Amino acid sequence: MAAARKALDTAEPFARYRARADRSATLLMAATQTRGQWSGAEPFAVDAGTRPQGPIVALTRATLRWSKLAAFWSLVPAISDMAEADAHQHFMMGMGEVPYKHQMTFSIWDDEAAMRDFSLNSPTHGTAVRRAWEEGWFAESLFARFNLLGVEGAWPGLERFASGAEPVTDDMRSRQAA
Repeated sequence: MAAARKALDTAEPFARYRARADRSATLLMAATQTRGQWSGAEPFAVDAGTRPQGPIVALTRATLRWSKLAAFWSLVPAISDMAEADAHQHFMMGMGEVPYKHQMTFSIWDDEAAMRDFSLNSPTHGTAVRRAWEEGWFAESLFARFNLLGVEGAWPGLERFASGAEPVTDDMRSRQAA
């Protein structure tokens, strides 16, 4: 982890970003499980013997088939609402590389059991997972899990995991959403 911190402290792209950003946060993680590919590659190595221990970061990335976009997106609002209300989920962000087609989610959960329970057993997400596999929604997919080793900096929703971070106020949250 020392090498990662040094690279973050000294690498020019990170320094340029921090010079312009109002705030930033870096999550230090260790992969515990990975299945699938991201743009044809397997980007995360799992060290032998690494076991999941809370909190757990879940990263999913999928390339959706054009013919399945409507089915996928029709379920997203209800899944998002349920995930945000789940007491075991502490941070969630969704992003798209290519809007609507290449999607990624990043979330932090109490532990692997809570993440797995939501993923497979919730009425919204569990149903979507089954349909995705049965109906072939993905041209490519990646599912990765990580132990959260630390958070440096501050970002809305990550306060409880950061060491020495200033509290994020409602004013800061609204600036982030803008």
